Amino acid sequence: MLRGFQCREHSQPWVAALFDGTRFRCTGTLIHNRWVVTAAQCNTGRLSVRLGEHNLWHLDWSEQLTLSSRVIPHPYYNSSSSQNNIMLVKLLVPAILNRQVELLPLPRSCPRPDSTCVLSGWGTSIFQHLLHSDVLLCGNITVLPDAKCQVTHPNRITPNMICAGVVHGGTDSCQGDPGSPLVCQRELQGIASWGFEGCSRPNRTGVFVKVCNYIDWLRDNMKSG
Repeated sequence: MLRGFQCREHSQPWVAALFDGTRFRCTGTLIHNRWVVTAAQCNTGRLSVRLGEHNLWHLDWSEQLTLSSRVIPHPYYNSSSSQNNIMLVKLLVPAILNRQVELLPLPRSCPRPDSTCVLSGWGTSIFQHLLHSDVLLCGNITVLPDAKCQVTHPNRITPNMICAGVVHGGTDSCQGDPGSPLVCQRELQGIASWGFEGCSRPNRTGVFVKVCNYIDWLRDNMKSG
């Protein structure tokens, strides 16, 4: 996230911080008390999962820490094109739901163009140094029409992707933000997938997994996993 603002503490209680050992890796979203969804590019094998987080390096006793017992990347994930960049992470210990840890519903329909949504994550806060933020950052961004998305990223957008951002520059998904949730009307509509060099520049928008196209895959794997 670049030029985002600090989220009100625990205002995004479904957000998960994913670590590879002690290294922050990605952001994810709690959609079931045993399952987090994130980007397939975050697959490093066994992940550590923190729920109820705000400041990654400050203990405030709201955190729940566990490990992944299984990761299920989409079988047709393509790292070159970022097609099907979605992955389920099964928690070794179920989440305890409370005010700081909540589930985010999957979408009942696909997002409408020009919808205003919230992007949150611990991604890059200082672009030049590619550092992640200690605290959870939020940003208000807009879903673009498919035609404008195609113009912004010619020959790269598939029907399983959506674009969102600030057309005139500003808050946007940025390097360091894979897996971050795009929340529209308290539903998970997007998973931050890929951006571009110089993100948050005018007419450069982030590209997200279009979650509404993966409902059956998510439910089938959570049921059988």
